[in-house]
Amino acid sequence: MNILGQTGKFVTNQILPAVKPKHKKLFSFGLKALTLTPYESLGSNSRLIIKNLSTAASKIYRLTSNKTIIADFHKLVSLSGLVQKTSLVNVDFSTFCGFQTLAMAVQTRAGRAIPVWLNAITYPIKFAGSQNIFVFSEIKALGKCLGFYPRFVFDRGFWIPCVMKFMLEEKIIFYLRIKKGQELLWEKDKKKTKAKLLGNHTKDAVINLYGHKLRLIISPPPPKQTNPKKKQNTERWYIMTNDMETKREDILQTYATRFEIEETFKDLKHIQRLKRLRIKTIQTFIILLWFATLAFWIAWWVNGERVMTKVHPKKKRSYFRIFWEDLQRSIREQGIQRITLELDVGVV
Repeated sequence: MNILGQTGKFVTNQILPAVKPKHKKLFSFGLKALTLTPYESLGSNSRLIIKNLSTAASKIYRLTSNKTIIADFHKLVSLSGLVQKTSLVNVDFSTFCGFQTLAMAVQTRAGRAIPVWLNAITYPIKFAGSQNIFVFSEIKALGKCLGFYPRFVFDRGFWIPCVMKFMLEEKIIFYLRIKKGQELLWEKDKKKTKAKLLGNHTKDAVINLYGHKLRLIISPPPPKQTNPKKKQNTERWYIMTNDMETKREDILQTYATRFEIEETFKDLKHIQRLKRLRIKTIQTFIILLWFATLAFWIAWWVNGERVMTKVHPKKKRSYFRIFWEDLQRSIREQGIQRITLELDVGVV
């Protein structure tokens, strides 16, 4: 089955069954215009699917102003099977057109995380602590949607007391990189010690936080930078976790795989062209972003059914880029074949 057939199969079998019947036509339009088409603008993408100008404008307006359609995406998250209790979910913020987007994405160990939860907030923050409350509420919303909590992986910016207390009380497994100057209560000597100094004594320390025993995993010192032009990691990682069983090396690998979400953001902005956004309404942006991320779901499912050919390491592409380029090429080839056929018929 070719890429178009595979894509149609997964849309039909995995996505549309979760959509409310009254939303199916509108949702299908969104898939064509915003999921499988590189972004130019809302109007342009709509007109690529619908020829009549007024109908195209009306359709994209009804899609992006429909608040209830986001519930369809939440249902899809629950039914997709992409998130399991043992899944590692990267959590991070990225800026799109002035919107601060909070994304939660499942690690794949294949170069790109799969976004499974999205919401956005705008700056400046009007109320003190509102961003923390926002993060807290989105973690709870994902847990409620799934019926369980997966394991979460955070970068340094998420050292938030209310979130930490919540995750410890609910026994949610997390991996959080902290700053080297953070003071911690070391169980060995019952004294507060900076994370950096702990690294001089041990690489796997038991600490106490809010009355809970946790681990501080410390990475080896980074190698000396040999090539000034090549970007290299120059810092040690100090990773706090309530996972008391997993091997230290595996926890370090878990944090290293957190960077998959950064590559996902880059693909959304550059491959799917969301860097071109000129949107001012937050709801419109969130709906657009949800449709764009569905392409990652389809790419992952399609990738699982394909036999991948071996290529030179320097020519290796991510599963998402392979899917996206194959899809766009197939769409163009199909159109060119039709034009060629019509030209041939015209000549005859």
